[in-house]
Amino acid sequence: WSSDVCSSDLRYRRRLAKDRIYPMHPEGIKSEAEIAYRNRMYWYTVGLVNTVRQSGEFPDGSHGTEESLACGVAIKWGGQSLIVTAKHAVEGAQPGDLRMYCRPRGDLNVELSSQMLPLRSGIPSDFQSRLFRCDWDDIAAFTDLPHDGMNLEYFELHGKWEDPSIGDSLIGYGFPVQRSFEAAKKQHAPNRFSFARAAPPVEWQSVVIAPQAFQGFDDSKHYVVAWDPVKLGEPNGYSGSAVWSKQDEAGGVWCPSLKFCGIAASFHRSQKAERIIRASAVVKFLTEMFGPCESGVPSPC
Repeated sequence: WSSDVCSSDLRYRRRLAKDRIYPMHPEGIKSEAEIAYRNRMYWYTVGLVNTVRQSGEFPDGSHGTEESLACGVAIKWGGQSLIVTAKHAVEGAQPGDLRMYCRPRGDLNVELSSQMLPLRSGIPSDFQSRLFRCDWDDIAAFTDLPHDGMNLEYFELHGKWEDPSIGDSLIGYGFPVQRSFEAAKKQHAPNRFSFARAAPPVEWQSVVIAPQAFQGFDDSKHYVVAWDPVKLGEPNGYSGSAVWSKQDEAGGVWCPSLKFCGIAASFHRSQKAERIIRASAVVKFLTEMFGPCESGVPSPC
């Protein structure tokens, strides 16, 4: 689907370009905190491309096949380094069918879409990774990751997760398809073309809302956040991305501290809500597959 992923921090940099806010002013501190949280989420986020092509209709009415774009979150579970994602994001795929895109090295730079160039190719996951799929929910994880070329950090999950309550504010980060742009085009025949698209990372903020009953929802494993596609954009591409809560720690030097609250699973347009798989469900799955967090030893299955 997408051969490259580019980084962007357009909204923040545009604001600074218009009126640089002195960092010690309360609004300046707030702005710096926002970018710090955005950076922290990006360190844990991977773009995940499933190269098993799916047939479909494109926005212009033409038909063809495409790769699918989703997200994953880098998790440290005991002695295991994992990428956790939504199971439907790896549907029909083996580890060698997946490509990952990590945060580029250096600062977040800004370019308009028309000026962006591909930063680098993805890391093909043909590295003998093991792919684990959950039998009872939309969760998957893979292990045995190559560390060369992977510019990311693994979030220590033990003791740093929570299931949020109605009204809690949450944040997330991912690669929405709606914000993608064409990076390359090649003609193979008079009526046959191939395209490469790039998707910049985008953050979102929302609140947990009371769910209404719908197919596939289980309150013991899921919750929903408000999602108005007019304001937040279409969520296609966020699947498998982590959902976080901000944690304000008293004393010492401030740093962006997060708690893991689950992974994005599916959008329900009639309710304007995104279904999130609870952190406790993810922890249950990881415990089943790899044993308690303290051991980090993979189970025979």
